[in-house]
Amino acid sequence: MNQEKIGKFIADSRKRKGLTQEKLAEKLGVSDRTIGNWENGRNMPDLSLFKPLCEELDITINELISGEKIKEEEYQEKFEENIISTIDYTNKKINQKNNLIGILLMIFGVLISVTALSIFASESSWGSVYSVVGGIISLVGLGRIIKKMDYSRKVICIFGYFLLYIIILYTIDFIGVLNIHQAPRFTYTTTTYGDEIYYDTPLYDVIRCDTNKEVETWNIEKNKKYTRDEVIDYCRNVKIKRFEKLIEESYDKTSTIVISKLVDDTSSDKQYVTSLDPLTHELVEVIEDKQDIKNIMNILSNAKYPEFSNAIGYSYLFQLYDEENNLILEFKENYIEIKDENIMIYFENNDLEKLKFYYK
Repeated sequence: MNQEKIGKFIADSRKRKGLTQEKLAEKLGVSDRTIGNWENGRNMPDLSLFKPLCEELDITINELISGEKIKEEEYQEKFEENIISTIDYTNKKINQKNNLIGILLMIFGVLISVTALSIFASESSWGSVYSVVGGIISLVGLGRIIKKMDYSRKVICIFGYFLLYIIILYTIDFIGVLNIHQAPRFTYTTTTYGDEIYYDTPLYDVIRCDTNKEVETWNIEKNKKYTRDEVIDYCRNVKIKRFEKLIEESYDKTSTIVISKLVDDTSSDKQYVTSLDPLTHELVEVIEDKQDIKNIMNILSNAKYPEFSNAIGYSYLFQLYDEENNLILEFKENYIEIKDENIMIYFENNDLEKLKFYYK
């Protein structure tokens, strides 16, 4: 169909009948803008309007589709041509409609997925559920667009789009885990062991140590099946490395070490360590000698961090201060404490005897 030719024919036929665009529009129940679009060749009349339009303009449907008056001897030939032309035009309009619906469904599906990832907390399963729903809707839209493809190409397109969609969702999720420490949404299982959480995902694993603490860590590891003991040991090693680093950083900062002893007689008049409850500890020694401080720091640096301790028992406390008298760390009873965090400590016998020397 030649839309421009048909539009000009509609305009000429209307004028020949002495009708304005507004009058013709009123008779057909459409707007005068619609008539203008027909006559300018921008749009075609709807098939349901072909008969009433032709009746108003005193033309045949065959002539309308041809865009001209038809001689009687050419009528049959034009009729056959116009049937084929009409079928092609109808199929084209159907395809355009399917493509439009398909594109809208694809966009709608993507919006559902993006909105779900934005609205729902990462710990909620609803985010991943709605993301999958959005992906399915988007795939349905793609199916409408590629409806006319042969079966093999259609399968390749759908599989490729689905794979790309999943990759994008997993990439967005991974970026969230990596940059803002959000829980991965697409997981097989999420298991909690005390302060540790293990997220088992199809492509990588996340081990979350010291959950909801200031020292909380998010650790992305290669994909494998971690057991409970492996998760606990992993987080314990993370903690050990953190303590080793903190002690290393404290090595050159320490200018004073205060040693105090736990007392049972709370009524006696004692000299107390200022940072503790004055009814629990009495001062034993204040060490400011650089070599002695260095020796004690060496002993602490060599210490091991097992699940048990052979430290100095429950009576003595070592407090390490910097030059501004800020408390750096405490060697408290049988563990080391830094910033409200502690870990059991074990000394080799020789180092333990060296340490005891300073409070005897």
